[in-house]
Amino acid sequence: MYLAPEFLKTVGYRLSRSLVNSNDLSSEEKLWRGVLINAIEDTMIKHSDRKNSIQKGSAHNWIVSNCTDFQSVCDWGDLDYEDVHYSYLLAIKHRRIRFTIRQVMWNKYYLFSKSIQAIKESKVKRQYKGKIRQLRRAVVTSSTDFVSTLYTTVIS
Repeated sequence: MYLAPEFLKTVGYRLSRSLVNSNDLSSEEKLWRGVLINAIEDTMIKHSDRKNSIQKGSAHNWIVSNCTDFQSVCDWGDLDYEDVHYSYLLAIKHRRIRFTIRQVMWNKYYLFSKSIQAIKESKVKRQYKGKIRQLRRAVVTSSTDFVSTLYTTVIS
């Protein structure tokens, strides 16, 4: 399995060593490691467009939430989920994984628009249309500079 040097540097020595030493793994374990590697690579996205920002935010939220799905994927890939979670948080702390203001704003916009879609009453939905337009304008005019705050929790 080839892993880019930037990826290995981002996740740190400990996790890199676990990922690279995969000689005795079954095909299924390799598959689940691939899922995890893909999620971590998604958090390294630098583009601030809508699609990439939402993809990055979703992957980030999945990892930092330490949910049962994340833990299961780690277990199925023969990795300790606590080590993976810790390595990811360490990468954030060392600013190897960073977010732009626009990426964060796109995720807030996406989550808000998803919550509006769940509303059944059209009258209530209309009340939120103005808010969604304001939020979209704020996203489009937001900066693509990296945020100084460290996101070690779910972006909401």
